[in-house]
Amino acid sequence: MTRARASRAEGRIGGLGIKLMQQCCDHVEYIGKGTKLRIEKNIPAATTASGPAAAPAPVAAPATTPAAAKPAKK
Repeated sequence: MTRARASRAEGRIGGLGIKLMQQCCDHVEYIGKGTKLRIEKNIPAATTASGPAAAPAPVAAPATTPAAAKPAKK
């Protein structure tokens, strides 16, 4: 972080992105020679006051009118 701040004080732009990712994510790892990153963020399961959140209820299909209920054509 100190190098990034010194770089910014010298008028250079950038250098804080990796530090931000290290603070926001659980694991940041350089892959290869440092041109690619692997970033991991663990997201806990949703919970409610009574325990784990239930799965959302399925959406019911719209009701259809049976052919017998339609008025007869004249």
